[in-house]
Amino acid sequence: MVFFFFFLGIVLLASIGNAATLYGQSIRLDESQSIWVATKPIATILNLTSQDVHVPLYNFLLHFWIQIFGTDISFIRTLSFLLFVATLPILYLFAKEASERKVAIITVILFAFSPFILWYTSAARMYTLFTFVTSLNHLYFLRVLRSNGAKYKFGYFISLLLGFYTHYFFLFLVLT
Repeated sequence: MVFFFFFLGIVLLASIGNAATLYGQSIRLDESQSIWVATKPIATILNLTSQDVHVPLYNFLLHFWIQIFGTDISFIRTLSFLLFVATLPILYLFAKEASERKVAIITVILFAFSPFILWYTSAARMYTLFTFVTSLNHLYFLRVLRSNGAKYKFGYFISLLLGFYTHYFFLFLVLT
């Protein structure tokens, strides 16, 4: 129970810090590109991403997010923030299984207040989705290793597949 309140406190503090940047900045060029692509039909999103260096998963998610919440930049950036919040427990579980509870708590604190992470959390781009999927993939990879391949293969495969559709840098993770 103490951990729940501690975790809630981290999310609350990160939210306050993020809200100061999330709602106070004008739209950036790369954000406008994401929004422009995401407002197109699915077939057009696939066509546009096939002509660019990006992969389509974030644009698909943003497309449906925009259908529900509209194109206001604050609401669009909220998707990135929610993906950041969803990454925190996954990162905690991964660090706890890789080491111990104290290391996991320190990992989550350092991650939650990292200036780079806060910057990406307030951007309407695929970076927080990439971080979420990468953390999930690491967690499942560790679990597959610990079970000698007896369990968690499906979770690893799904997170691997999502990773390839999130960012082309994911290939470097797999290669390492």
